[in-house]
Amino acid sequence: QLSIEIKAEEGGRVVSDPDERFMIDYCISTINRRRFVAYIQRASYENRALTSQELVKLLRCSRRAVTTMIEELGPVDMLEISTNNKGIKTYKASDKLMNYHMNYTKWLFRSVVNTGNRNTATAILELENLPATPTPNV
Repeated sequence: QLSIEIKAEEGGRVVSDPDERFMIDYCISTINRRRFVAYIQRASYENRALTSQELVKLLRCSRRAVTTMIEELGPVDMLEISTNNKGIKTYKASDKLMNYHMNYTKWLFRSVVNTGNRNTATAILELENLPATPTPNV
């Protein structure tokens, strides 16, 4: 499992799309960038967009850092930018970025299955869920 995590963190997944490679490299470049992408992806899954103020609080970083990340991903079509009913810009992942995330999860699942880690995890869960056997009184 650790080897899979290291490969993911190093960007070891092979992709042919240059934009997808850009996102892999972007996400592994800093923890704030990775967390920014994760939060906007989650916002898309939850069908809600985040304001820059919400992103500042979630990431616990400066407004300038959030603005920089928005400026880095907006022009490459990774963000869906809209305006809420208060006239404030909001952000979530674009369909393109969500497709890249789906590719990543498929790769991760295949990696877990191919290495046998899925079977090991299933066996551990089964053992953990076995009813406790009473200890005989001696």
